[in-house]
Amino acid sequence: MSFARKNGYKYDILVMAKSNPIPAHNNHYLSDLEYVIMIREAKTYFSNHKNLDDFRKFYLTNCKKREHPAQKDIGIIQKFIRVSSREGDLILDPFLGSGTTALACLELNRHFIGIEISSEYCEIAKNRISKIQPQLVCH
Repeated sequence: MSFARKNGYKYDILVMAKSNPIPAHNNHYLSDLEYVIMIREAKTYFSNHKNLDDFRKFYLTNCKKREHPAQKDIGIIQKFIRVSSREGDLILDPFLGSGTTALACLELNRHFIGIEISSEYCEIAKNRISKIQPQLVCH
Protein backbone atom coordinates (compact mmCIF):
# COMPACT_ATOMS: atom_id res chain seq x y z
CA MET A 1 0.00 0.00 0.00
CA SER A 2 2.90 2.34 0.67
CA PHE A 3 4.10 1.65 -2.90
CA ALA A 4 0.65 2.59 -4.19
CA ARG A 5 0.53 5.79 -2.15
CA LYS A 6 4.08 6.79 -3.09
CA ASN A 7 3.40 6.28 -6.81
CA GLY A 8 -0.06 7.84 -6.97
CA TYR A 9 -1.99 4.60 -7.47
CA LYS A 10 -5.50 3.94 -6.19
CA TYR A 11 -6.04 0.90 -4.02
CA ASP A 12 -8.74 -0.93 -2.12
CA ILE A 13 -8.45 -3.54 0.60
CA LEU A 14 -10.98 -6.32 0.13
CA VAL A 15 -11.71 -8.99 2.74
CA MET A 16 -12.68 -12.63 2.34
CA ALA A 17 -14.11 -14.06 5.57
CA LYS A 18 -13.93 -17.84 5.83
CA SER A 19 -16.99 -19.43 7.38
CA ASN A 20 -15.06 -22.60 8.28
CA PRO A 21 -11.36 -21.76 8.88
CA ILE A 22 -8.77 -24.31 9.93
CA PRO A 23 -9.32 -24.77 13.69
CA ALA A 24 -5.63 -24.63 14.75
CA HIS A 25 -5.40 -21.32 16.61
CA ASN A 26 -2.46 -21.68 19.06
CA ASN A 27 -3.46 -18.90 21.46
CA HIS A 28 -4.55 -16.60 18.60
CA TYR A 29 -7.82 -15.75 16.97
CA LEU A 30 -8.67 -17.98 14.04
CA SER A 31 -7.15 -17.22 10.64
CA ASP A 32 -10.57 -16.62 9.18
CA LEU A 33 -9.80 -13.49 7.16
CA GLU A 34 -7.82 -13.07 3.95
CA TYR A 35 -7.06 -9.72 2.42
CA VAL A 36 -6.86 -8.81 -1.25
CA ILE A 37 -5.17 -5.55 -2.16
CA MET A 38 -6.39 -4.22 -5.50
CA ILE A 39 -3.95 -1.64 -6.92
CA ARG A 40 -4.63 0.36 -10.07
CA GLU A 41 -3.45 3.54 -11.74
CA ALA A 42 -5.50 6.62 -10.84
CA LYS A 43 -7.30 6.90 -14.20
CA THR A 44 -7.60 3.17 -14.81
CA TYR A 45 -10.98 1.70 -15.75
CA PHE A 46 -13.37 0.96 -12.91
CA SER A 47 -16.71 -0.55 -13.89
CA ASN A 48 -19.97 1.34 -13.71
CA HIS A 49 -22.26 -1.68 -14.10
CA LYS A 50 -25.27 -1.83 -11.84
CA ASN A 51 -24.70 -5.04 -9.84
CA LEU A 52 -23.81 -3.55 -6.46
CA ASP A 53 -22.85 -6.96 -5.02
CA ASP A 54 -19.79 -6.91 -7.28
CA PHE A 55 -18.57 -3.75 -5.51
CA ARG A 56 -18.54 -5.12 -1.97
CA LYS A 57 -15.31 -5.07 0.03
CA PHE A 58 -16.32 -7.96 2.30
CA TYR A 59 -17.11 -11.47 1.01
CA LEU A 60 -18.13 -14.53 2.98
CA THR A 61 -16.62 -17.70 1.58
CA ASN A 62 -16.48 -21.38 2.49
CA CYS A 63 -13.08 -23.11 2.63
CA LYS A 64 -13.13 -26.36 0.71
CA LYS A 65 -10.31 -28.86 0.38
CA ARG A 66 -8.91 -28.11 -3.05
CA GLU A 67 -5.58 -28.16 -4.86
CA HIS A 68 -4.07 -25.31 -2.80
CA PRO A 69 -4.48 -24.53 0.92
CA ALA A 70 -5.33 -20.87 0.22
CA GLN A 71 -7.29 -21.41 -2.99
CA LYS A 72 -9.82 -18.66 -3.62
CA ASP A 73 -13.43 -19.02 -4.72
CA ILE A 74 -13.50 -18.38 -8.48
CA GLY A 75 -16.79 -16.47 -8.23
CA ILE A 76 -15.25 -13.88 -5.92
CA ILE A 77 -12.17 -13.52 -8.12
CA GLN A 78 -14.44 -13.05 -11.16
CA LYS A 79 -16.22 -10.19 -9.34
CA PHE A 80 -12.89 -8.48 -8.67
CA ILE A 81 -11.90 -8.84 -12.32
CA ARG A 82 -15.28 -7.71 -13.72
CA VAL A 83 -15.25 -4.54 -11.63
CA SER A 84 -11.66 -3.56 -12.33
CA SER A 85 -11.10 -4.47 -15.99
CA ARG A 86 -12.60 -4.70 -19.44
CA GLU A 87 -12.60 -7.64 -21.83
CA GLY A 88 -9.17 -7.94 -23.41
CA ASP A 89 -7.34 -6.27 -20.49
CA LEU A 90 -4.26 -7.81 -18.90
CA ILE A 91 -4.43 -9.02 -15.28
CA LEU A 92 -1.30 -9.68 -13.19
CA ASP A 93 -1.40 -12.20 -10.35
CA PRO A 94 2.03 -12.25 -8.69
CA PHE A 95 0.98 -15.18 -6.46
CA LEU A 96 -0.78 -17.48 -8.93
CA GLY A 97 -1.00 -20.53 -6.69
CA SER A 98 -3.18 -23.16 -8.33
CA GLY A 99 -4.38 -20.78 -11.07
CA THR A 100 -7.81 -19.53 -9.98
CA THR A 101 -7.15 -16.00 -11.25
CA ALA A 102 -5.99 -17.39 -14.60
CA LEU A 103 -9.17 -19.46 -14.94
CA ALA A 104 -11.34 -16.46 -14.05
CA CYS A 105 -9.51 -14.36 -16.67
CA LEU A 106 -10.03 -16.97 -19.37
CA GLU A 107 -13.74 -17.25 -18.57
CA LEU A 108 -14.11 -13.44 -18.64
CA ASN A 109 -12.05 -12.89 -21.82
CA ARG A 110 -9.08 -11.24 -20.13
CA HIS A 111 -5.39 -11.91 -20.64
CA PHE A 112 -3.27 -12.79 -17.63
CA ILE A 113 0.25 -13.10 -16.36
CA GLY A 114 0.69 -15.36 -13.39
CA ILE A 115 3.81 -15.72 -11.27
CA GLU A 116 4.29 -18.62 -8.87
CA ILE A 117 7.45 -19.72 -7.06
CA SER A 118 6.32 -23.30 -6.29
CA SER A 119 6.88 -25.76 -9.13
CA GLU A 120 4.18 -28.00 -7.60
CA TYR A 121 1.54 -25.28 -7.81
CA CYS A 122 2.76 -24.23 -11.27
CA GLU A 123 2.02 -27.76 -12.47
CA ILE A 124 -1.43 -27.72 -10.84
CA ALA A 125 -2.20 -24.33 -12.42
CA LYS A 126 -0.95 -25.51 -15.81
CA ASN A 127 -3.19 -28.61 -15.63
CA ARG A 128 -6.25 -26.57 -14.63
CA ILE A 129 -5.63 -23.98 -17.35
CA SER A 130 -5.01 -26.60 -20.06
CA LYS A 131 -8.53 -27.96 -19.54
CA ILE A 132 -9.91 -24.61 -20.67
CA GLN A 133 -7.22 -23.46 -23.09
CA PRO A 134 -4.95 -26.37 -24.14
CA GLN A 135 -2.83 -24.25 -26.50
CA LEU A 136 -1.68 -21.87 -23.74
CA VAL A 137 2.07 -21.67 -23.17
CA CYS A 138 3.33 -21.86 -19.58
CA HIS A 139 6.96 -21.37 -18.54
